[in-house]
Amino acid sequence: WKTVTFIDCLTLVGFVASMLLDVPMDGESLLAWVQQMLASALRPGGIVFIDNLRTHKIDGVREAIVVSGATIRYLPAYCPTSTLSRWYSRNSKPRCAKAPSAL
Repeated sequence: WKTVTFIDCLTLVGFVASMLLDVPMDGESLLAWVQQMLASALRPGGIVFIDNLRTHKIDGVREAIVVSGATIRYLPAYCPTSTLSRWYSRNSKPRCAKAPSAL
């Protein structure tokens, strides 16, 4: 088995801050993505909805989002929105494999 992680941010104008990792997502990778890619794409008043996982709650993630003027909301343990994001993730990976330069 090989794990590939795709993470991005859906905004009203489209997808931003897309990243493809050749490894499973961990807290360190998420923090780097939030600080280096997501934070610069956020605007004051924005809301970041994020899965309610332990790796998403490490020190620095909330701070990097809040300093941009956005707020963070953790999804409940089971949420249809979360299921939809997982569906999108599964179905977008084949497109990413065909067009890696788009990321």
